[in-house]
Amino acid sequence: MIKDGENRNMTPTQVAKALTLATLEGAFFWNERYPNLDGMVTEREREAIAQAINKQYERLSKLLGERRPIT
Repeated sequence: MIKDGENRNMTPTQVAKALTLATLEGAFFWNERYPNLDGMVTEREREAIAQAINKQYERLSKLLGERRPIT
């Protein structure tokens, strides 16, 4: 049986969901990964990208059965 950090049992599906959401959370740091965009996007476009990431995160977390707060 797979154990999490708090020594609770986890199924392979639960592990896969947790890994998927953890990877998706990395999308919130998109502006750090693409520093070249600084002069290429406006503040309004930057906000639109952040909102789109939030929307996709909400959709996937709902699909995966996770109810995490959006940061």
